[in-house]
Amino acid sequence: TGRFKEAAADLAKAEAQAKKAGDEESLAEVREKRESVALWRLTEKDKKAASRCVSRSLTAADPKLKQLIGDCTQAFLKAKNGSAKAEALTTRASAFLVLDNAYDRATLDHRVAAGLDPANPDMFINLGFAYIGVRHSRAAIQEFDRSLALRPHWMALAGRASAKYNVDDIEGAQVDALESLKQEPNVVAAGVLGTIAYEQGEKEKARDMYLVMYQLGSRGDEVITRLKDLGVSDPENASREAAK
Repeated sequence: TGRFKEAAADLAKAEAQAKKAGDEESLAEVREKRESVALWRLTEKDKKAASRCVSRSLTAADPKLKQLIGDCTQAFLKAKNGSAKAEALTTRASAFLVLDNAYDRATLDHRVAAGLDPANPDMFINLGFAYIGVRHSRAAIQEFDRSLALRPHWMALAGRASAKYNVDDIEGAQVDALESLKQEPNVVAAGVLGTIAYEQGEKEKARDMYLVMYQLGSRGDEVITRLKDLGVSDPENASREAAK
């Protein structure tokens, strides 16, 4: 609601009580909330802050990353409708993730955003992936289901495939991942199929899927190591050959 001074005062009292009780878990939670409030109010007196809350490519080295959290908080508070508020929270969630991998804080923003703009399937996709990030894959499946009920989309299918894999629904994960790839080549679905094939000893299929990931730009250590384990010592050359 933007009552930051009152929030800060309440959290200061909560911190003192947690210290007195020796409750380290509650103390850590209170301190995280205090950090969040401090970031939210960074630009509270700046009349132009809300206008700067624009979704953009972010990196941890961005000097205005923390400011963006404050800007989007102001955009949220000043927005006149649910969809605009949801958009501000979605951008703020992205900033939290890039800042320090704060999945808990990002997930909270995505939850509120989905509630504010329930007609937008993207909000449920965002929340689904956020739940995967905090290891709540069953909750993630529900959000991807909600998104797909509004609009069939490869990203929702890929996310649901990943979540189903996490809860050991291997058959369901394969079905969703295959359908996702039919609609749009993507790293998430290819990764699900590649992992399943590798675990089931289907090395050729696993190799093909990891090469798809490589071709799509996923070239981290995990992908390179897995390809080498599958007999691909030169992923770049193998990728070119597979594309012919």
